[in-house]
Amino acid sequence: LLVRYQPVREDPKKSKTIEDDSSLASSSLPIWEDEEIRSLTISSQSYDLEFCVVLYEVEVYSPRMKWHRSTRHQDIYPHWIRAHRRSIPKSSKTGSADERCSALPRIHAHKKIDGEIWKWAPRSNWEIDRIRSRQMEIYAHSYNRKVVGPDAVDDEGWEYATEFDRLYDPRRLPRGICKFTDRVRRRRWFRSVSRVKPN
Repeated sequence: LLVRYQPVREDPKKSKTIEDDSSLASSSLPIWEDEEIRSLTISSQSYDLEFCVVLYEVEVYSPRMKWHRSTRHQDIYPHWIRAHRRSIPKSSKTGSADERCSALPRIHAHKKIDGEIWKWAPRSNWEIDRIRSRQMEIYAHSYNRKVVGPDAVDDEGWEYATEFDRLYDPRRLPRGICKFTDRVRRRRWFRSVSRVKPN
């Protein structure tokens, strides 16, 4: 079934402040919906998965300043936010992805191993996701659909929306085309992690 993306009307009454909140990052999150798994094919039944940490860089638009990081409303438009609103170790909330998340945060593995240790993967660095294939996998599985529509992101990896909450609407696909009414954008950064199993 091929479907074309249809905009979803936003209810302004449901708008809320977005902050890092580990209470929202339940370990019971279904494996198919976890964005911090690198890739998961529909036929896979294995728990030997590749994990990563995902950060979103957020910018807002104003006619005077154009696209920029919000300085007056960081509680509503944080410079950085982790996928699924998972917690980030306390550090500088500005700067680059490496400055924002230099320490390895908690990894939400779906199969615990006693004594396991997580580390940044060897030679891994923060990278911009210019494809968003993992999000397409999640959408395809959730709605049992293949998607036809505009590119998920532009050449610099940004996706656009009219409001911040629209970026978290599960029925909405990333859109890489900037429209006149768009006032917020984000781009996805990821860095791989590896699990050191105990002897």
